[in-house]
Amino acid sequence: MKYSCNGKGFTLMEMMISMVVIAILMGASVPMITQFSSAKTGVDKNVAKCIVNNSVSNGDTTNWYTDATGNTSEPTTEPCKAAVTDARYNRGRAVNTALWYAGVHGTAAQKLMAKKILRAACDLGGDKACDYFINTCWTDGSTTGTRCDDTEDFTDITYYVHQHKSSNLNLGATYIYNQLETLIPKMIPNLLAEVIYSCSNNQAPDDNQNLGNNLACELSEPWVYIKGCNNGYDDACETAYDNDYNKSCYQVKTAWEEAPTGTYKLTYNADGDTEDVECTMYSLPSAAISGCNGITTNLFGNAPNDDCSVGYTKNYNQDCNQVATNWYGAPTGSDYTLTTAGVALFGDLLLDQTCTGGDPNCTDTPGLVCLDGSIYAGSANGYHLFTPPYNEPCNTTAGACVTSNYTWNSGISSYQTRYVGFTPTPSTTNGRWNTDIINAWNSYGNGTYLTAIIPDAPYRAAKACTDLNTVGYLGHNDWYLPGSAELLVLSTNRLAIGNLSTGVFWTSKGGTSTATIMNIATGGTNTDTMVTEAWKVRCVRNDDTSYTPPTVSLTLASTRPTADCSVTPPVTPGTLCTNDGTIYAGMYGSHYYYIPQANQGTYTFNNGVATGLDSGVNSTSDGETNTATLIGLTNSVSPYAAAWACANLNPASYLGYNDWFLPATNEMYNLLYVNRLTIGGIISGEYWTSTDKASTYAYFMNASSGYIDAYSEWHSKYVRCMRKD
Repeated sequence: MKYSCNGKGFTLMEMMISMVVIAILMGASVPMITQFSSAKTGVDKNVAKCIVNNSVSNGDTTNWYTDATGNTSEPTTEPCKAAVTDARYNRGRAVNTALWYAGVHGTAAQKLMAKKILRAACDLGGDKACDYFINTCWTDGSTTGTRCDDTEDFTDITYYVHQHKSSNLNLGATYIYNQLETLIPKMIPNLLAEVIYSCSNNQAPDDNQNLGNNLACELSEPWVYIKGCNNGYDDACETAYDNDYNKSCYQVKTAWEEAPTGTYKLTYNADGDTEDVECTMYSLPSAAISGCNGITTNLFGNAPNDDCSVGYTKNYNQDCNQVATNWYGAPTGSDYTLTTAGVALFGDLLLDQTCTGGDPNCTDTPGLVCLDGSIYAGSANGYHLFTPPYNEPCNTTAGACVTSNYTWNSGISSYQTRYVGFTPTPSTTNGRWNTDIINAWNSYGNGTYLTAIIPDAPYRAAKACTDLNTVGYLGHNDWYLPGSAELLVLSTNRLAIGNLSTGVFWTSKGGTSTATIMNIATGGTNTDTMVTEAWKVRCVRNDDTSYTPPTVSLTLASTRPTADCSVTPPVTPGTLCTNDGTIYAGMYGSHYYYIPQANQGTYTFNNGVATGLDSGVNSTSDGETNTATLIGLTNSVSPYAAAWACANLNPASYLGYNDWFLPATNEMYNLLYVNRLTIGGIISGEYWTSTDKASTYAYFMNASSGYIDAYSEWHSKYVRCMRKD
């Protein structure tokens, strides 16, 4: 049989052969099509387009990427806008696509462009993008030469660790620092070599490295080896021993000023062998005294560096009086190992002395060191005054106290009396009353058109004292800047009190543009001077149990925008939602966020216990999930007070809602800090986030600077809850 087409025919056999050939060709093509399809669906098209376009221009005269200083805003034009945004929030395949090009697959130009996308996303706080720079150093860096600096551009970890340790506002650098803070003590060679080198060596290209004051310097300090030794790394223990970092609790405190109280592995030979000792790190004396209490025979091989030798040499613990005088707040009624001729008495001669204090009220004699560490200063106005052992602030460096001066106001000559609601602080006798009024000024702050009541806040002299209350200094939260009559008591008893012999000090008595100062050596001589001048501060507290704080009312200088937020989503952060009383905080991701009109108060992150337990709650962008997880945990440091402060609003449907939560770090920064001026009324200070870090630390944000860091979870900080639609 033949089939005809245009006069030509094909036999059945010819047609069958043709069909077989076509089938074979189609079968061979299937893997290619499947492979192409898979590759296509696994690539973020916006990232790929941005890389291929190879341009950092916003389409006008601006660029979204600059080499040395970094990106602080997203690109404004596509496709790079979507590429950076998706990489920042780790959406879809954005990060993986950039990693693919930045690795072995892209051309030189494509690799660089991919790394620029990753760095821009990291600069904006994209965790997964930041991980690229850590991992690249970890696996591809070196312990010699330029370490992890690729010497070609600013798309490497060197760029991040060269950011300034005090003024850094780069979210990516903060994230990388926090990750390295955990990784470096594990003695990972390339990472350790990178931070040591970058602290004092230029990068290539040479720009913006802040040598001696960068994040790398913070990450290459002695605490790295002390922590590493505690983690069981022999190399860290040997280095710590060779450099006199941890032969005693006293050495640990000297090398690492912020060392927390806890158990430390103290080294006693060049091999890095250790003994576990409980060190109380309130001060250098408390470190030596507690270390001597727990000293072992092996650690005596470290003389004269062991804690007992130090305690004897520095007159810390030869008797109970020395213990009470040098260790402010030393537990009374406890056993102490006292020293004789530089050593503790062991064996049958072990001297375990029970040390008790004197007058429990500590009101016998001015200059008496109280059990809580404060100094009894004398009496004024029918109550007793107590003062810290030093002026504020006190930073101990090698046993010395370094003091600073403060302006009475913020240092600017724009005075608060131009605005309604100003209450003067006329009292010469009651500094506590004065300071409470000043605290109200500081709470309202110097904001924008919404809160421009007090243009020269914060009032730094009084704030130096109230900051002590935030951390519960010496176990108290009622410190204040004294009135002139109270400061006169300190002047009269200055020699007995100690560390108070000379200098000019602020009082809390203020007027229109001046406040009262006193020369502590002459006393009685009060002078009114401009509030912009800088003088010393000595805080006090008293035992007046009948005190009632003043009521301070300040009137807003302008009107806040309002809207029914249930009808139309608000546009301007700071808008008061008339339907429920919340304040619109802004948009983050794809959600509208709202906050109450005031903080929930101050809370510890955990239950207030100074012990560690890693909750594993570490999302930087999902505070709602963080909060739900934290309040559901039952462990030795629960309940998590800061998270519960927000969760407790939900059973009563506060302002009509039951989905309040403690924001995560990125939510806190991008809303409460970025929009702080239009939101207005945000109290300056430190706020807990719901992002936990490690066993003893969680992240907080400074509302004034946006600085995010980790701190001990048992300290109190402000809480501001959020909800989202």
